[in-house]
Amino acid sequence: MSASAAPTAEYQASDPVQDGRAFRSALGQYGTGVAVITTLSGGVPVGMTVNSFAAVSLDPPLILWSVQNASGRAAAFIGAEHFAVNVLSAEQLDVSRIVASPDAGTDSFSQIAWTEGLGGAPLIDGAIARFECRAHDVLPGGDHQILLGRVEQCTVREGEPLLFVQGGYATHESFSASRVEAGTVTAATDASAASDPAPFVRLVTAVNHRLSRNFDEHRGRFGLSVASSRVLKRLSAGPLTVEDLVASAFLETQAIEDALSQLTEADLVEGDGPTFRQTLTGRAVREQVAENARHFNDATLAGLPEADVAAAYRVLRALAHQPLQFHNTKEKAQ
Repeated sequence: MSASAAPTAEYQASDPVQDGRAFRSALGQYGTGVAVITTLSGGVPVGMTVNSFAAVSLDPPLILWSVQNASGRAAAFIGAEHFAVNVLSAEQLDVSRIVASPDAGTDSFSQIAWTEGLGGAPLIDGAIARFECRAHDVLPGGDHQILLGRVEQCTVREGEPLLFVQGGYATHESFSASRVEAGTVTAATDASAASDPAPFVRLVTAVNHRLSRNFDEHRGRFGLSVASSRVLKRLSAGPLTVEDLVASAFLETQAIEDALSQLTEADLVEGDGPTFRQTLTGRAVREQVAENARHFNDATLAGLPEADVAAAYRVLRALAHQPLQFHNTKEKAQ
């Protein structure tokens, strides 16, 4: 494209100081991996889910991540001598959510399989990379502190990464719809089934993201993003807090807050402090979106054998109600 050619899409300029939401939205366009940072504080394991992890130097081996000053867990990491960076796999969405929950405490580690690393920092089983670090420096970074760590040991295993982009989780499969064509798994997926410990989970994730992308045009008719659509749907059940929405909408706190702000400005949601609810306009929009979703659902399943559809529903309902089962491998060894 020449320098004089017209842009293919309209850009919206904003002042990041005056419009923090637009700034966060722009930052969200940059997809990252998802990591859980862990340490031992007063003999108690502490963790944070972040997407700010980055490499700094090979010689010496340095990495960095940042923690918000206002975080209740900041002090534990700023004062730690050791911490570990656990890069999550595509199958570890639940691990990310457990640690990211605003109510997460020390009991969250009873729900996650882990072993003890250098300095007692938990190393999470199943992570595709784990960096055991000694604290190197802490630098001020506005409303965050930047923590540099010197890597003393690292481990790696095969696996697809868990990604975070545009306020939501994703996987490599999310951007490879060609691997799932009209209900037929391609040879690439078939070939990986023997070595992949959870091909079914990856397939479900891929289909979910593919259908979600296809449904985007329906959401767009009502000015809804994926995040705002999810939040509006959850509020159909009744008033909820931000914490309730984080636990049920598969979105980070910041994405939930941005969605609530957008929905409030559009008079689709109202709130009186910590609790938010649909307005009458919001309920009407949600009913129209739901009606569109029903038509989309019927069109998607059209042509598939009824017995296969019924079997798929049974499997998915069973998995939706199956309790999570994690174990602490350190305790098990004892």
